[in-house]
Amino acid sequence: MGFSAPASGFASRAADMLDGPAPIRAFNRLTTTIWRWLYPGCSAQSITPRFGLTMNQFHTRLKHISPEIIYSDGGFLAADHSIVDLLKDKAGKSARRRCRLCFHADEHAAQQEMLIVMHRSSYVRPHRHIGKLETMTLIEGACDALLFDETGAVTQVIPMTPAAEGGNFFYRMPDRIFHTLIFRSEWIVFLETTIGPFSRDMTETPEWAPPETDAAAGHAYLSGLALPGPSSAHL
Repeated sequence: MGFSAPASGFASRAADMLDGPAPIRAFNRLTTTIWRWLYPGCSAQSITPRFGLTMNQFHTRLKHISPEIIYSDGGFLAADHSIVDLLKDKAGKSARRRCRLCFHADEHAAQQEMLIVMHRSSYVRPHRHIGKLETMTLIEGACDALLFDETGAVTQVIPMTPAAEGGNFFYRMPDRIFHTLIFRSEWIVFLETTIGPFSRDMTETPEWAPPETDAAAGHAYLSGLALPGPSSAHL
């Protein structure tokens, strides 16, 4: 979406504000006003684009598919913490407390990369992928990656933290392995990659785990699992 307002009004206001003793702070107040028009409900700090694009150019490159999903146009895009803040803001308002920015243009893309934010109240039902693999790189927060056998018994627990903290920060998940995440921080932020096209038929969920529509039951299920000791992702 764009915004329309008389250009002369902005110019006049900018001139008045910059004619004071603190022009930088005045200019910041002016740009904050513009940001609030562009992104109702978001703080200016949370949505400041830093990719060499104007605010309007950046905004028009994004497609808000749902409260949980944003697509880019598939072109060059760099992400910084302002994008993470935007995703957290949207995740906090979504039913499943998560949001993702898809760097690819649509679900048919052959290569798919997603920056994903999840709140600890979110529940990820154990699942596995059929005929495709995925990778996960943890950027912020802490979690445990759990692997299961066919019966629902946990076979491995891999603690994950960002690379700077010295632990496991990346995994490559082959197909047909049931897995989920247990969150150990308020938020986790991670990059997920997989191959396209996206199809729900390529993800299988087991009967032995509650559905994601019942997060309370899901968290109760996860907290009651018998977990083996933490293991290393190394071979």
